[in-house]
Amino acid sequence: MDNLDILSVILMSSDTIEPYKVLLAIYSITKGLPIQPIIVEVLPESLGFSMDDQDKYQQLIEHVNYLANEFLLRYERNTGLVITKLGIDEIENSLLEPHRPSNYFTDNIKRFVEVDESLIEFIRKMRKARKDYLVEVFQTARGFETAIVSPFEIKEKLKLDDDTFKRVYYYLIKAGFIKRIHSNGISVTHMGKLEIENTRVVSVPAANFWQSKKPDVTYSDDLAIALDKFNTLAKDKLGLEIFKNNAKLYSDLRRSINYLNKDSRNKDAFVSCVLSTVLILGDVYASEIRKKISNKEDKSIKLIQELFNSEKIKYEEQDFNRLKKLVKLRSATPPVHLGEVESIEIFESIGIKYPPTDWAEAAEKYLKSIIEVLNKIADKLK
Repeated sequence: MDNLDILSVILMSSDTIEPYKVLLAIYSITKGLPIQPIIVEVLPESLGFSMDDQDKYQQLIEHVNYLANEFLLRYERNTGLVITKLGIDEIENSLLEPHRPSNYFTDNIKRFVEVDESLIEFIRKMRKARKDYLVEVFQTARGFETAIVSPFEIKEKLKLDDDTFKRVYYYLIKAGFIKRIHSNGISVTHMGKLEIENTRVVSVPAANFWQSKKPDVTYSDDLAIALDKFNTLAKDKLGLEIFKNNAKLYSDLRRSINYLNKDSRNKDAFVSCVLSTVLILGDVYASEIRKKISNKEDKSIKLIQELFNSEKIKYEEQDFNRLKKLVKLRSATPPVHLGEVESIEIFESIGIKYPPTDWAEAAEKYLKSIIEVLNKIADKLK
């Protein structure tokens, strides 16, 4: 019973091992986390019998198979059992509403368990956190399924601790209410929007969100996808990832983009956008890269190019030169530094007449150019 902690469950019947008790024990051990595998061998102790009791152990296997066939549990290859979204809902519904019939078990089974109030409070806390998180994703995305938001920004806004965030995030993923786009981006799904409508958790009509203007600039998430791709290819080819993909830096980039979407004349927001982009590109695993190269003084893009040279990766010199030129806009764009002539050259290279009249368009073309050249370089790692 040590691993039940706050989920204090006392099983009242020792005559048989009903499927409900097995599911309840697994929920208690995992605390309803749908990605935490357990092995069958840990269940006898939680259910109050010894592994030496072969008859009861065989019954346990039969009940586990029944639960798996009903999609309340799932076998994960090489890891063990995980509780599914359906299994989590079954346990939580049965404990929060004990007088309502269960979808899979007779309500009489509830008479065989006595549940500590802390378990009920835990479930209520999780359900509120899931609802709040889904609504916040929906509202941040303004109802658009194509809009990508940071899961970590939502976590910070709701002040969720790490453990609660993990349980909420994976439940909503497994439920199909949100979708992972990349390591720092999620989107609300059509199912998620229907869930919000069905539970009436949005105080204003959902249509108000869907009718909102879609953001003009969304390339911050495409940048994250491009760097994820770069990291995956580098890991396979070179044995290490290149970019750290810091969530805080992406948050700063999105904030600048939001300002530009509200006012395309905001030059300061463009400068901030460029600065955030360059910081993201410069935030690399430098110490790991330097272990593989001879020139230890290089930084950022030059460091990556030297890594390609050291590992004899063939590439187009013009691609790295273009990337370094785009990154150089950080130092050439007033008011960061004075350098109008250099700024004009870089802007013209991405199809922007200087000075821009639409800084949001300039940001979009800048980010698009960065992403295009990153993908070209990354493809050399295939």
